[in-house]
Amino acid sequence: HCAFQENSDFAKKLYMLSPLTLSNCRKFTRQLSKCAYKEDLRKALAIYLSAFDEIDSSRSFIVMWAALEALTTPKRANYDNMIARCMFIYKNDMGHKQILEHLRLRRNNLMHQAVQANDDFVLTYQTQAYFRGILGFHLKYAGKFKSITAANDMLDLPQDVALLKKAVAYLS
Repeated sequence: HCAFQENSDFAKKLYMLSPLTLSNCRKFTRQLSKCAYKEDLRKALAIYLSAFDEIDSSRSFIVMWAALEALTTPKRANYDNMIARCMFIYKNDMGHKQILEHLRLRRNNLMHQAVQANDDFVLTYQTQAYFRGILGFHLKYAGKFKSITAANDMLDLPQDVALLKKAVAYLS
């Protein structure tokens, strides 16, 4: 199976594909309304959606990266924190760390050296997967955190269950 076919195992795991249905839209809206920092999520979503309006695939990748930044490091871009927060969602899987480091390198090459490649479309969809994972975290725990900073502080913690329970109590 191709990684981009909706029914492939790889796509289901990495891209967390789910069909757009009325039920999914209602659930999304309900979860978003519970979130104390819904305006931060709306801003990130607006950036995310604008990535698909770009004709140039390089520009689309840059905009998608900006959407991920808006969720993971909204005050100031910090790529180490951004990657670590994405890694939390994916249980510190080193394969994801390599993908994220590659995306960071490609983004920097594109921004600072105007190095373009033929796979910008792929980079956009890889970045989209991480955006959706982080957004899913924020929606799943909507109402648990007072700010996006508090939610991101949670993503900075180790994955030890006992420590996380203490942190949730402290941050909420």
